[in-house]
Amino acid sequence: MFAGRSISLWMVLVNASLSVALAQLPTSVEVDIVFPRPNGRYARTDHFPVVLAIQNTVAAFEFGYGFSWLISPADPYAFGIEGQGDIFVVEETTPPLQDPYIQTNYTAGLDVGQWSLSWSLTNARTCVEAGMFVDETFFTTISNGTFMFTIADGAPSPKFAGSCPDPLGVVSYSTVETYSVVGGSNICPVTASATPAPSPCRVTIDDAQESSIYKALDLSVIAAPASTSSSSSTTQIATSSEATTSQPSSIIATSTSSALQETAAASSTSKPNVGTTKSSSMGLLMAIGFGVMMDLVVL
Repeated sequence: MFAGRSISLWMVLVNASLSVALAQLPTSVEVDIVFPRPNGRYARTDHFPVVLAIQNTVAAFEFGYGFSWLISPADPYAFGIEGQGDIFVVEETTPPLQDPYIQTNYTAGLDVGQWSLSWSLTNARTCVEAGMFVDETFFTTISNGTFMFTIADGAPSPKFAGSCPDPLGVVSYSTVETYSVVGGSNICPVTASATPAPSPCRVTIDDAQESSIYKALDLSVIAAPASTSSSSSTTQIATSSEATTSQPSSIIATSTSSALQETAAASSTSKPNVGTTKSSSMGLLMAIGFGVMMDLVVL
């Protein structure tokens, strides 16, 4: 967790009318992973995607979040990092219109073998009242974890459609604190004390949307060697085994977030469509390291 600071509660109260949250409170934000999956088995590709689904886009982008990931060999005696990336979204007042929102990273293609993906999901900034002050903290951990997956010749190509994603973490916000800054005022979200159950099956991706993701990433499957496969060409959008819809198993390793009840909209099912947009539309959105970040939205 980054270092915090204290802000005078009097400053918060006298400026309460100067700034209003766009998100309707109380509310919650959920982040799910579409690809890869724990214990997944995939064919080699020219580059390897890491695909997220962000639920409640308005609150997620207004209050901010961070997602860091690192892919390395599963063998503890193997050294090196194959790919890594960091996404930080902070105080974006014009969030994407799509909800859920598909956010995609990718790194270089992975060799045949077993791999480990370690990840961490954080808030951008949160506040809590402490007497006459409001304590403000930055990038507190919501959840983190590690899981394994395998790259193998003859394995199914990456599949994004046909099943519920796996939940990474949920955070809920009860209200906001407003305080003065140079030139005006600012808001800081306050996390709630109860954590709702994740609802990853609200995110559905169909075959057409999957094809759009392949196209947006220019993703190609690398043919297996002739000794294990009769195919010698590269498939632009390859098919895989028939997808089945199943309830995801949680892969959250630790959780320190607070959350409140889910909104009524959580019971509905949304289909995020796919396209590309420039990341410059965000208040602060960075992709750091060997990974590359793309945002996929409705065409």
